[in-house]
Amino acid sequence: MDGIVLTLPKRDMWSTLTTSRKFASQKAAGVNRNLRYEVRSLFDSAGSKVYDGIYLSNVIHLFLREEREMLLSHMTSLLKPGGVLILTCISVSDASNYGHGVEIESHTFMKHENKSLHFYTEEELDEIFSDDYQILEKKLHEQTEKDPSGDVETLKLLFVAARKIK
Repeated sequence: MDGIVLTLPKRDMWSTLTTSRKFASQKAAGVNRNLRYEVRSLFDSAGSKVYDGIYLSNVIHLFLREEREMLLSHMTSLLKPGGVLILTCISVSDASNYGHGVEIESHTFMKHENKSLHFYTEEELDEIFSDDYQILEKKLHEQTEKDPSGDVETLKLLFVAARKIK
């Protein structure tokens, strides 16, 4: 089985990402030699390589609608039939963040300077996965992290695992 974990490089987080990448790579090697952790543009082509699994952690909600659609289409093209796409995204249930800032698209707010956040509904996830995927699991969970201003916040995220059916 081949899998890939993709993440976005964050400004002023390179030392953390380098440490995280090394840790994730070491863990992945212990679990499966074919699991790779990569930090690169999510829109880069992987050549002709296709994967059994892709994990996107807290990134899809950072894009506007057109980019989110392109990202999901690209990830779908990188998955083998029967492959699993796993992602986490911020939920409309996150009352401490939802509605803060200027709404620039439906459920999408500019909360921090140059950082849009799209808040997903479960129904929206059902819709975007409906054509190419079977949802295996979808659940709400909390994650604590620092926001761009350095304040600690607890996010309510939706975790989704879906199998590519086409």
